[in-house]
Amino acid sequence: MYPSHSYINETKYYIRPSVVQNGQVSKIRIYPAEKNLAFCDTDAFELRILPKDYSEPIGDGYFSQLGTEKQTKAIDLSPKDGVISFEYRFYGCQEWIIYLRKKDDNEVEWYWTDSFPETRARLSIFCLTDDLYGRIPMKGDLHIHTTLSDGKETPEYNVAAYREAGFDFISITDHHRFSDGKSLTEYFSFANPLIVLPGEEIHEKEDAVIHTVCIGGDRSISDLLQNRPQRLAHLLEEAKEKYTVPNGLYEREYLLRAVIYEQIKKSGGYAILPHPFWQLPERFNADTRMSTAVLENGIADAFEVFGGCTPEGNDLQVSLFYSLKNRNLSVVASSDSHTVSDGITAFGEIFTLAFVKDLNIIKSISDRKSVAVYCAKGESPRIVGDLTLAKFAHFLLRAYFPTHDHLCKMSGALLKRYLAGDADVKKQICEAEEKIKNFEGEFLGYDLLY
Repeated sequence: MYPSHSYINETKYYIRPSVVQNGQVSKIRIYPAEKNLAFCDTDAFELRILPKDYSEPIGDGYFSQLGTEKQTKAIDLSPKDGVISFEYRFYGCQEWIIYLRKKDDNEVEWYWTDSFPETRARLSIFCLTDDLYGRIPMKGDLHIHTTLSDGKETPEYNVAAYREAGFDFISITDHHRFSDGKSLTEYFSFANPLIVLPGEEIHEKEDAVIHTVCIGGDRSISDLLQNRPQRLAHLLEEAKEKYTVPNGLYEREYLLRAVIYEQIKKSGGYAILPHPFWQLPERFNADTRMSTAVLENGIADAFEVFGGCTPEGNDLQVSLFYSLKNRNLSVVASSDSHTVSDGITAFGEIFTLAFVKDLNIIKSISDRKSVAVYCAKGESPRIVGDLTLAKFAHFLLRAYFPTHDHLCKMSGALLKRYLAGDADVKKQICEAEEKIKNFEGEFLGYDLLY
């Protein structure tokens, strides 16, 4: 699902931390993944450090695409106890390439592509500016159905399956059914494998044209649509006085969408417009003109760019996003999963990558610190969102998430055993979760606020 390591030696050597802060002197360690690759303390090494995106002007070398020796000076180093350490002041918000070789290895140019001699390593570090440094990259799905509506597995099983797939947060958003997430959080409180946000999918019961995913609220909005017709009629009359319906749009639908949005905000929730190009037998789920008006006029907080659609539908949703005159809204991606077991949905392939501060996922997404990711099996990842965040996301998909997800898989498998009645695995689950946190802290280079 993730891209293969374009820097092959990233599988052989670790560089920690792999995330550093702009303008600060960072202490970096390079050490082998296996004992047989250990650096010998008697060997002499040299290091070159090259920014991947942009560098300060240094004469003619600034314009060179090849020949790293023209752009950066070599740093002489010697290992200590099999570990190479150095200090460097990185700058910008960009990836940096770290070239390492033995000093007596002079047969190959500094720059190389397909050939990686055993005496060399090419690694990478990402430098973040202050507004991003300290945030935790978290992988989540904000649109999930369970047996509480038309899904195939229980909410508890979804928690285990999503953790096994490397997810850090989810929201159970069953049709017409509000889930506050508290029971799931309490059930797994001994290990806290992932964050469960309150959620529901709101839509009218019969036509089901108006879909809105609500996360983070404190009550059901579906109850208003299903069981309180007089109250709903009153709110629609009030909406007529407050909203101007764009020309050519169905008035009741537009006003109903506005009322739903208002009620979501009053509940403390966050509104996401999902799958406008979900393909029904005769038509798309929503009129494109209506979806455009909802997004541009602020009747949604975020747009589910990937999710709930065929490849064609997802492509159209991306095109819709880039066609908006006002793109000052957040992007998310969710699977709209109705099962986690038989592969007929996009479970595990489509997700929101949020860069989270203070463990407040919704605020981080609201602050536009998220990107939408589609990692279809056998294909290169597709990322929609802010350019800087997208660059960081590609780095993480290559260098961070493969290990992160491998560790999560262990925890998720144990959680499934726990659900099957094996209470003795609770200690193992806690130990697996501790390994995940330790890896995250080492890679990111800062304390995690778990």
